Amino acid sequence: MTTPAPTRRVSWLLTSLLTLTWAVLGTAIATVTWAAITGVLVLTEGRSLGWVPSAFRAGIFYGGFVALLSLVPYWVLFLFYARLLARRPTIEATVPRFLRTAFWLALPVALVVFISFLDPWSPFGAFWGQALGAGPVALISAWIGIATPRLLIRSWRPGTWWVAA
Repeated sequence: MTTPAPTRRVSWLLTSLLTLTWAVLGTAIATVTWAAITGVLVLTEGRSLGWVPSAFRAGIFYGGFVALLSLVPYWVLFLFYARLLARRPTIEATVPRFLRTAFWLALPVALVVFISFLDPWSPFGAFWGQALGAGPVALISAWIGIATPRLLIRSWRPGTWWVAA
């Protein structure tokens, strides 16, 4: 087992700003990922390439709506995660561990999207077919949105995250 790189202790204000930036970047990346997957899924349904821009645009609107609704809860979740990371820095001792953690952090939004398609009180009823497709797409989009900023920004890489003092 490799030991994580030392973390630098910073103020809660800076930790709040870093986690907010992480949440905003993750929201943008997750929205674009959702839209791209939506465009690809249209092609797998056998539709022509002409449908891809419309599907991508619809994915941006729906994915963006979900991402904006989950922005504040994810910011709070990332703040709690920073607090936990301050106590247990071995959580992200390696990149695979961080990716596993990012997967668990992505589950809440995926479950909310999945359950929202199954709303029995909706005037349209429950959409099982769409729920079984939207849940995994939301999980993949959120997972990529959570992991990508931390993997691409050098000072945020797993094991080097600044934690609140």
